[in-house]
This record gives sequence, C-alpha cells and structure tokens, in this order.
Amino acid sequence: MSLVGHVASTVVFFYADLLMRGYLNASGLNGALTVANSASDAGYSNTSGYSDEYRNYREQSDGFVKDYLEDISMPGWKETRKRHGITIKELYFTKYKRSVFMGEVFVKHPIQDVCMILWDRAHEVPEWYYDTEFVRMIKEWDDMRISYQASKRVGLVQARDYVMVNRRVDEPDRGLVYLVFASTTYKDLPELDDVVRAESGPAGYQLVTTTQEDVNGNKVDGTMIRWILNMNMKLPAIVPQSILNRLLPISMVEFLKKLNERLDSTYQTSNNDVNSA
Repeated sequence: MSLVGHVASTVVFFYADLLMRGYLNASGLNGALTVANSASDAGYSNTSGYSDEYRNYREQSDGFVKDYLEDISMPGWKETRKRHGITIKELYFTKYKRSVFMGEVFVKHPIQDVCMILWDRAHEVPEWYYDTEFVRMIKEWDDMRISYQASKRVGLVQARDYVMVNRRVDEPDRGLVYLVFASTTYKDLPELDDVVRAESGPAGYQLVTTTQEDVNGNKVDGTMIRWILNMNMKLPAIVPQSILNRLLPISMVEFLKKLNERLDSTYQTSNNDVNSA
C-alpha cells in the first residue's frame, strides 16, 4: 500500500523533491488516472486461462511468495515502535540494500472479513486511507492480479505510482492467508514523466486466525495481521535513508489504525478493548 504522501509531508521530503524535480504539473495524477482507466478498459478480465502472459506473471508471483515467506521468517526483527496496539519491527536486508519493516496488529474480525477489505475491496482503499489517490485492478486471474495505484501529491512533493503483481495464497487447514505483492511491469502502464514510479520488493500480509485476551481477560477470536513493507521510493540521494527509516514506522501505524477503523465501521465490531494498550 502507498504510504508516500503521509511520510512525504515532512520538511525533509518537501525540499528533497523540490530540489530533484521542482513543481509537479497539475496533470500528473490526472494523466496517471487516465492511463489506469485506459489500461483497465483494455485489459481487465477475470479468467483462469493459461496464456503466456498468465504464465509469466505466475512465475513472477511464485518467486515473490517464496521470497516473502523467507523474509518474514528471518530471525533478528527488532521492535522499533508500539502504539494503538500496533507493533512495528525492522530488519536490514543485504539483498535489498535497505531496511524492511513489519507491522503487527490483532483485530477482532475473522480472517474472511480482513481479506474482504484488503483483497476483494482493495479498490476502496482511497475511501479510508487519505494518502492513496486510486487503486485499479488491471488484470485478474482467480488468485492473482495486476494492480495499478498512485499516492497523492503533498504540497510540492511528487506523487508516486506503482504497478504490482498481487498473489493470494490460502491455507485454510492452518488458518492462514497470504496476500503478497511486488512491483512488476505491464505493457499498457508505461512510466509517466511527471509521476515517480516507485518500487516494492516482495511484501504483503500474513493473516492468521488466532485468539487473544482483552483487557478484562476474556478470550477474543480474531486475526493477527503481519504486514511486510519493502519499498524503494526513488528518493534523491540527498535524503538520508535514516530519515526514511524513522518516518515509515509512523506511517505504518497510521495505515494499520485506519484499516482497523475500516473493519470496525464495516462490520460494526469495536477493537478498543484489545487495542487500548
């Protein structure tokens, strides 16, 4: 998910993008949305066919799922922030040459409701998370899809867009669902001159059916969400990576908090007892 707008609202990001690119043309996101709509109209389908295109993206997503499972299982994740019942951890990966972040939160909703918000209704994210300008499904095959999304411009800060291959892996016997995504290319979604094409390494959500105790010691059924964020925002070299590493956990907490609120408002269940710590 796009978090750039929230992070980029700081002074550091303001001047960094100003120095790199100057003012963003007003047509930037309008152009991105036009391209997204055109690609959706031309390419969207829901099919189980086995075309060369399907096999290409299937092979990509197989690799991304494998990397994601390896990354989330790595030892050494260090807790860096805890707020609203949300824990953020960080681990530096040599293969990505950057820190990767993990957000964890327990929600009092069954796994199918969480999947509904994060997968089936992913196009609705702009309704509940202010940083995201739009999310479009370009191509879809059962448990795999190509998506295109963009973050909003903040002041003079460049908007970012992302082209993703998304993969859903269900393990009902273990009470597990993985929603994995990573950057890819798509023939009808070229890079735009006035929008920065950001990149995501293997990332996504591990959803686990589980039970926790609320503040009164009562057993509560729900879902543990573990979200891996693995981003290259294509920032200019003058912005220290250490600044980004301090800001991303703040944005992750905000996104997971908004997700929790969306679940509560959609399914009318309060998580306040569990997440008041």
